[in-house]
Amino acid sequence: MNPNIAPVILANSKFSIDLLKVLCKATTGNVLFSPLSISSALGLVVLGAKNNTADQMMKGLHFGQMRIMYHYLYEEIYKEGEYKNKEPGQKSKRSVQLANRLFGEQTVNFSNDYLDLCEEWSFGSLRSADFKMNPDAAKDEINSWVKKICGMENFLDKGDVSKDTNLALISAVYFKKKWANKFERTVTNKHQVKGVNWPMMGKKDTIPMGTIPHRQYQLPTEAQILEIPYENEHLSMLVILPNKSEELPKLVDSITYEKVMEWTQPDNMILTDVDVTMPIFKMQEKYNLKDPWRNWE
Repeated sequence: MNPNIAPVILANSKFSIDLLKVLCKATTGNVLFSPLSISSALGLVVLGAKNNTADQMMKGLHFGQMRIMYHYLYEEIYKEGEYKNKEPGQKSKRSVQLANRLFGEQTVNFSNDYLDLCEEWSFGSLRSADFKMNPDAAKDEINSWVKKICGMENFLDKGDVSKDTNLALISAVYFKKKWANKFERTVTNKHQVKGVNWPMMGKKDTIPMGTIPHRQYQLPTEAQILEIPYENEHLSMLVILPNKSEELPKLVDSITYEKVMEWTQPDNMILTDVDVTMPIFKMQEKYNLKDPWRNWE
């Protein structure tokens, strides 16, 4: 792995935990976001910021003094996302797709030095758009580009850009990968949760499982942590489940990067025979990040 990636992972991990806590406090519902999309897009803003604004954003994003960073991470993600075991004649595809681009109002002149930095930062090239005279056409142009790269439909909704838009930072991540051992729909197919019937999926597997606190402390457990690998086992999903549902806010508030690293240490994550049952669900969330950013501690 490229050594330049380590600071990127550290910064993005700490930022993601910070934002998770802010969004959880701002809503009583589900929280879903892509920290990589948000931090890499805001990183493009940092490149054009100065003085106190730049200092505060660098601190909030945990960038320190680093400048060119996502370039290397994107390259590594693209390598991981390659579809290598394709059949003869089958079109090459990736399990991970990234779209990162700036769309600027065509009447605004952007500094070439700034645009060069954006290219170095995360391949963030600039394309002109007619926001001022035809924002709907600009929206459609952006949606068409995202669909071409990631296959995502209607990335921007009506009103997301307007005649007052000068610069749109577009960052999208598409991920689709098979599990190392696939789930099957449960025999009962439905499960009663708070009066609602949910379709469920399950499997029996031998996968890493740990406790919170770390099992070496021999304290009463507050939660369990499970690692469910995807095929090739280069990527995995971490599921953290508190013993009591009402303890979830307390658990979220206690999470830090250092604790996550501790909880996922090999001596805590022991291969365990488990029977995993999870709901089959679809989530879609939309946030205005102005308020969370304003209330950032």
